[in-house]
Amino acid sequence: MGDTLTIETTIDPRGDLVTGVVVLLSLDDRVLEPIIPDTQAFRPRLFEPGTFFSNATVFNNDLLYDEPGDPFANTLPFYQFRYFENAQPSPLAEVILGTDLGVLARFRVLVISDRATEIVVDEVSKSGWNPGISWWRSRV
Repeated sequence: MGDTLTIETTIDPRGDLVTGVVVLLSLDDRVLEPIIPDTQAFRPRLFEPGTFFSNATVFNNDLLYDEPGDPFANTLPFYQFRYFENAQPSPLAEVILGTDLGVLARFRVLVISDRATEIVVDEVSKSGWNPGISWWRSRV
């Protein structure tokens, strides 16, 4: 208890061209407390972008309908972390797309209980949130 953990989300596209990634993770709010670096920001960012993409746009970087430190304000069981990064064409900077193993993003949590727990990758959002994007595969 009291330890701070840094968790990295990695992507291994195995040669496929990846232009965008959505990650939904569930964590037990009785065991792990998210650490949000700047709680005074207009939109606090939970994740720190990794090096998988270069110059990509982060659309979502938050907790879905949850408030750290206030379990009564949470509308979902557990915390659900959401991160959505997408490579957008830009005349100002070249966007490097991910094709090899790399770190998409990382976040930190505080251990608040000595219970065993796990971090679960969710296929769909518990809140019904939909990124509204299509998925396809392309070989490079």
